[in-house]
Amino acid sequence: MEEELLRQILTQLQGLTSEVQGVKDEIQDLQGLKGEVQGLTGEMQGLKGEVQGLKSDVQGLKSDVQGLKSDVQGLKSEVQAIKDSQERMESDLSILQYDVGNLKRDVKDIKRDLGHVWTDIKHFDNRLAAQKEKVDKLIK
Repeated sequence: MEEELLRQILTQLQGLTSEVQGVKDEIQDLQGLKGEVQGLTGEMQGLKGEVQGLKSDVQGLKSDVQGLKSDVQGLKSEVQAIKDSQERMESDLSILQYDVGNLKRDVKDIKRDLGHVWTDIKHFDNRLAAQKEKVDKLIK
């Protein structure tokens, strides 16, 4: 009977040993899962960092776009100023063209007047020459 009891205890011990081994295997599996979870947690932290970097990039791009909008507005203002300046120049050019026309007419008038003066000088010169001849004859 002792033998039978020993066999039963041995069988029970073998069963317990198998169960302990199963628990050890499960513990190892859980440790493997824990490692995988830690790896995934690390990957998630990395992805969070990448997302944060992308958010910063987007914020930078938004600032760049705002700067470009300001630049475009400045260029629009410059273009308008150039257009206004061009309109003033065209108006000034029109006035200058009118003034040039008046000056041309004035130059013609001056040339005509100079022609009259020249003619008057020739007449005066001729009279002086005639007077000189008379004076020269009187002196002789």
